[in-house]
Amino acid sequence: MDRLPADLIDRILTYLPDFDTLFSTILVSKSIYNVFKIRPSSIKAAVTDNVVGPCVKQAMALSNLQWSPSNDKVSIYNEDNAPSYPAHRQQGKQLLECARVVASFKNLFSRRFVAAMRETYFTI
Repeated sequence: MDRLPADLIDRILTYLPDFDTLFSTILVSKSIYNVFKIRPSSIKAAVTDNVVGPCVKQAMALSNLQWSPSNDKVSIYNEDNAPSYPAHRQQGKQLLECARVVASFKNLFSRRFVAAMRETYFTI
C-alpha cells in the first residue's frame, strides 16, 4: 500500500460503499490515512453520494433537521444550504435512514409522474 500514488488511494477511497468501510480502510495503513487527512471533505462527500445516491441534498437536509449535537437547538437546512456530508458518525447513521425515506418518496412521486405522463401522451 505504501507504494501506491496518493491520487490512486484517493480514487479508491471515493468508491467505498459506506462510512464504516471508509473508517475501517483508513485504519489499514498510514499512507491511506495520510491521503484521507489531506482530502477528507471530498472523500466524505463522495462516500455520502455512494451511500445515498442522487437524493443527497434532500437526505442531508432531513438528517440535519432530525439531529442536533446539543439537543437544545435544531438546525433547519433546505437543499441549497445542506452540507454535502455528515459531520458525525451518528449523523451518518441517521443519513442512511433518511436516504431510505427520501428514496421511497422519490419512487412514489416518480411512479405518479410516469403514470400521469402515460395517461396524457399515450391514450388513444
